[in-house]
Amino acid sequence: MLIPENLLILNLDVLNGQIFTTKDRAFKPGIPASLNTVIKRNWNSFLKPFPNLRLNRAGDCNSIQYAISVKTDPNTNLIWILDEEVVKNVRFCRRKLMIFDIRTRREVFRHIFPDSVISESSKLFDLTLDRDKYFTRTTYIYTIVSPASLLLDLTLDREKDYTRYAYVVDSITKKLIVVVVVTNTSWLFVHLSMEGKAGTGNITVNGETIFSRGGIHGISITSDFKFVYYLSIDSFQTWQTSTGLLRSLFANNITFDENVGMIGIHGICQHHAVNLTFLF
Repeated sequence: MLIPENLLILNLDVLNGQIFTTKDRAFKPGIPASLNTVIKRNWNSFLKPFPNLRLNRAGDCNSIQYAISVKTDPNTNLIWILDEEVVKNVRFCRRKLMIFDIRTRREVFRHIFPDSVISESSKLFDLTLDRDKYFTRTTYIYTIVSPASLLLDLTLDREKDYTRYAYVVDSITKKLIVVVVVTNTSWLFVHLSMEGKAGTGNITVNGETIFSRGGIHGISITSDFKFVYYLSIDSFQTWQTSTGLLRSLFANNITFDENVGMIGIHGICQHHAVNLTFLF
């Protein structure tokens, strides 16, 4: 049963006028679907589960449990869903990255994050997508069998520009994770720039203050897909690194350190805590 006062928007994205929004159901009841689209009827707006209510079913590892971040790809009409897998303080399944075809509402890819890149204390928070121009020169047709024995097919046409990489941030254990679609593999980078400073990013929601903690929190990519920007809500610094380094199988934390740089200061004031208030 829906409890409207427990609805908290975590993330949203828009494609061709269609709004996709994620709802936090990690701690409170009454959220039947974590991922929804916004539809209008008779001048009123409603939430409609995406891809449907069944595929948002709590406790079903084939379904979306806790969509903490989403990104749409206008070139392919695909939506990428980062699933933290927590419902009412219980983690039912292993954390995953899913891709759905928006037109067919069918799952076409799934990556289960291995123990080599995340731990029990990890908190996946945001993602951004990277299109490698070289990738468009070849047609890839591959089949992935998920742990749930679902047969997933993703066909990539050389005539289009496709997303090959997803960059995911782990806020609590302070990591930047690279997911490669073609090989369904992932690896990570760790750097001091991904850490935050306690007390610099407290957030107030409906009069309730959340004392933020953790490190790298948000991530984005430049329009030419050459650089990635990232920051922590517990820091005033914004950092940059190259996508060429993140894509490389031969890169490590040492080469990451050699290619990262601070590009600016964000927030209201460099020397005082930022307090953000949201009213619903």
